[in-house]
Amino acid sequence: MTRTVFLLLLIPLLQANAQDNPEPDTFRFPFENLDGWKDDSSEGSPHSYSITDGVLRISTRPETRDRVKISTINRFGAGRYNWRVYVPAMGAGDQASIGAFLYHDDKHEVDCGIGYGTAAVREKLNAQETDLVCYCTCQAYPYSSSQILIAHEAWYNLSMDITHGKKNNYLITWFVNDQQVKQLQTRFGDEITFTVHCSVENLIFMGDHIPTQENYALFNKVEVKSYNKK
Repeated sequence: MTRTVFLLLLIPLLQANAQDNPEPDTFRFPFENLDGWKDDSSEGSPHSYSITDGVLRISTRPETRDRVKISTINRFGAGRYNWRVYVPAMGAGDQASIGAFLYHDDKHEVDCGIGYGTAAVREKLNAQETDLVCYCTCQAYPYSSSQILIAHEAWYNLSMDITHGKKNNYLITWFVNDQQVKQLQTRFGDEITFTVHCSVENLIFMGDHIPTQENYALFNKVEVKSYNKK
């Protein structure tokens, strides 16, 4: 077989392989503006977010139940999700959470939430003064929540990788700075797509008392690498 004929026969095989294993489509949100995002704050919460020099700042007020959130306009399914987040020193005992999460409905929500944590949780994890608690949670099907410690006053890459596992349902893996910290086989799959969220919320379970100070987070990038075929 000549080289030319071999290459002609090989081209359809390469094309078929490319269709079976497509390169991920990458969606980048660098926060030069809020194009592609919408407000998703709870009723009564201020729109207390702004962009300066490519950095999104979100904050909540002390002595409130503010839940300040933005979400993508588009929805996504299987893929690699990454948030670049600065985590400051949060108020000791404050019921406040920095959120990087995916949402479909209250039963189909996958979270990475960071806060001071209750005294009981901090004691269980042997938290030190400079530690905050990072919760990796799936809200249902099945419900699962794990906690790890991370240091405050640092930038983090928070990632979730969603692939297909048993019965073609989503297999979700959580990463902090590219280190795997949790994996969960779910009971739902491609019928569920998500909006991507950035938030700071004054949530009761994240501490021991209503916040006594402003709490905030900085985001300078969100990226989604979609694994779904077009």
